[in-house]
Amino acid sequence: MILVSLAEAIRGQTTAETITSLSRSPPTILLFGTVFLVAGLAIVLGHNVWRGGFLPVIITVIGWLLLFRGLALLLLPLDTVAGLSGSLALQRYLYLYLAAPFIVGVLITYAGFRARAP
Repeated sequence: MILVSLAEAIRGQTTAETITSLSRSPPTILLFGTVFLVAGLAIVLGHNVWRGGFLPVIITVIGWLLLFRGLALLLLPLDTVAGLSGSLALQRYLYLYLAAPFIVGVLITYAGFRARAP
């Protein structure tokens, strides 16, 4: 998450244009919807933890968000997906949108290196 966020931030304008373009491509929407759905299901089924601190809950929330995002991409009409993507104003708020996965990546990485082996 850290590296992808940084790479996308470095290529800011190109990233925003690519995301906007991809949101209008039916095969891409199908692919991303399927990947998000599978990833979300894997996290929800393997790590549905709502107690134990901030980071375990964040992982669970990310899993549910991926699951719902995947379902939305698979079930919503293409025009709706493209409209939602357009309403995000990626050109204007790209760095704000990239801050969230960057911060979560830093927290998860820190927790992973700080954790003791069982």
